Amino acid sequence: MTSKDYFIGLQNNNRSVIEKFYEKYEQKFKQSIRKKYSALTDDELADIYQDTVIRLWENIQRGRLTLENLTSDIGGYLYGIGMNVLSEYIRTKNTISIEELAKLEFVEEEKSEEELRFIEIREKVNNLGGRCAAILLAFYWNEWKMEEIAKELNYSNADSAKAQKNKCMNKLKESFKKNDK
Repeated sequence: MTSKDYFIGLQNNNRSVIEKFYEKYEQKFKQSIRKKYSALTDDELADIYQDTVIRLWENIQRGRLTLENLTSDIGGYLYGIGMNVLSEYIRTKNTISIEELAKLEFVEEEKSEEELRFIEIREKVNNLGGRCAAILLAFYWNEWKMEEIAKELNYSNADSAKAQKNKCMNKLKESFKKNDK
């Protein structure tokens, strides 16, 4: 299924599409979050993922996200929402020990710098637009293999997708160079 198919299924409350969407992104999402925040339990990851999917669904239902303003792969949008949900969760988590609090404060400092860099990169990727944003988000944020990207974004094969990813990365690098001057 494509991002458009998932979007339409979420918009129409198609239970089967919602279940497929949920299952498709669940492991990649949790693995990606666990790499950044290894102290989270499986239950916490499950809650964060569920809250993230609900927020995505709500954004679609309320018209905040439409097919016209979906500038990247729906998985990339899901991940962006997930980072916000994760940040909120960490800020509001109040049942932690002194040791965990010390670690959390350290993580918060790092996360703060990391989050600023993430936002800057994410904005630049989104400014690239459509196909470039989708392919870069799929590869770097969602950690998809080139075969998956080729299939999802309708490239003829993994080599074509890789060539396009490289072109998009060069555009992204150029946008950073322009800011450095």
